[in-house]
Amino acid sequence: MLMDSGKHQSWAFISMTYDELAHIVETKGLHTQLLTWLHENVSSTFAERFLGDSEQLAERYILNGPPLATLSLDNEEPTILDILNHSGDAAELGLHQAVKRPTALSSPGAARRLRGCLLSCLPALLRLIQVCEKALGDGSLGDIDALLVCGIYMLPPITTNTFVPDRPQPQFTIAEPGDADNDCSALISKDALVNSDEDSRRELIACVSAWPPELRRILCSSLYVTANWLRETINAFADQRSEEIRSKVLVRVNQLSKIESVLVSLATTLGGTAYEFNPISAGLVPEVSDTPVLRNVGSVSGASVNPAVRFSSNSGTNMDVDSTQGG
Repeated sequence: MLMDSGKHQSWAFISMTYDELAHIVETKGLHTQLLTWLHENVSSTFAERFLGDSEQLAERYILNGPPLATLSLDNEEPTILDILNHSGDAAELGLHQAVKRPTALSSPGAARRLRGCLLSCLPALLRLIQVCEKALGDGSLGDIDALLVCGIYMLPPITTNTFVPDRPQPQFTIAEPGDADNDCSALISKDALVNSDEDSRRELIACVSAWPPELRRILCSSLYVTANWLRETINAFADQRSEEIRSKVLVRVNQLSKIESVLVSLATTLGGTAYEFNPISAGLVPEVSDTPVLRNVGSVSGASVNPAVRFSSNSGTNMDVDSTQGG
């Protein structure tokens, strides 16, 4: 499969290649020099594509203040996982053109030719990084623990009240500074989506359900990717000995169930509309045509992906949502 990866023009196949590499490292091992080279190159690619801090996000997006991340477990940790940057729905619906700076709109030609969405590689890429880290560090993930606690950038500071009915194309406007009630990123920032108070979270879901459908679909994509990210970090860090890390893993487990609940609620509001959320068409789940028949390599499955919604292509836990099965 590794030798065939260059023949397939899809992110889904690259994701499966990362998965197979992770399986080889975890079960068979690699020479230390080769393992070090692989770890350095994969980690560098991951950081370049997905990670940033407040200054880097300010260079990438048009903002009305500091970027507002969601789900950070450490206020002192500057690292932010930027999933908005590679959101296929945000690009398709014109959000990137409205909020990205001109220098951030261009992307490598090779990446544009690949089918699907780069975000579909995120869980497998993290898995490869963590198995390499454990192999080189005697099982410790202390050098990459920022990935467990970092915030996630889902939406830019777009206002919710500048949309007009029957518009030919979506219109996105940056919210005014300090206008938190109409700023999408402010409304979902910090732990608003996973608030332990059920009434507060229900009120937030009702508020977000009234957003224009374009924004709801973009947020659904972000929540889908976030759920996969949380699950992969939980799997990676669950075996660490540090009590501090274990306590943060438990927080992430609790957040995962709430994020999935919010996603189901929002996806349901889009059912039957032109903006229905479909992770397959968004490139977050491989299409059958992108899924080759693989030999059995343990945790990497060769079966075709079920078209029902899956919250992780690498997890045994599936959640079917009738309203998100097709567009």
